Amino acid sequence: MINIYDKNNINLKNVKVTIIGAGKSGYAAAELVKTNGGIPFISEFKNEIVIDLSKFKHELGGHSLNVLDCDLIVISPGISSEIEIIKQAKLNNIPIISEIELASWFTNKPILAITGSNGKTTTTMLLQEMCVKAGLKSEMVGNIGIPFSKKVNDEINNKIKIDVYVIEVSSFQLENIIHFSPNVCSIINLQPDHLDRYNSFENYISAKINITKNIQK
Repeated sequence: MINIYDKNNINLKNVKVTIIGAGKSGYAAAELVKTNGGIPFISEFKNEIVIDLSKFKHELGGHSLNVLDCDLIVISPGISSEIEIIKQAKLNNIPIISEIELASWFTNKPILAITGSNGKTTTTMLLQEMCVKAGLKSEMVGNIGIPFSKKVNDEINNKIKIDVYVIEVSSFQLENIIHFSPNVCSIINLQPDHLDRYNSFENYISAKINITKNIQK
């Protein structure tokens, strides 16, 4: 078993990791798990997807009990934590994390994170431009369309040089974080949103405020 609560000693070697969702974030998470010696398994509800999963063990068309044969679950942001297989995972005491949490384990580069109900993409792009103008090797990732895990995997494999990550984060990505700790973060505004996923505006706010939970003084 893996102890994910001791960040300094996290080791994925030979750890079975189930990734729920086969979109860009899920695929990037699987690649990062494999790079770090883990054994990824991708489970996708849809029968047909665009991404080629042939290099990984996977299932399509639903989440079977094979999902639970693991030590860790990474849940993609578009998937609710209230689906049945995740409820079963919680009953089995399988730890569940988000893709940005996973990525944060494998980089020590500074993180600048932006969230909010409206305008976060524009703000993230402006912050990225500021970093570039300052001469920093900056990568813009997260909810803006490029998975954090992909760029961290590139960093590990020496495909990119990086000084700082600029991350746009959604409430969905913040639901299952443990250690994710931006050096600087901003919640630019809060308005009722995604209430089809959250039971109340207060629950939505709680997810957003998670961005501050690990900020160091």
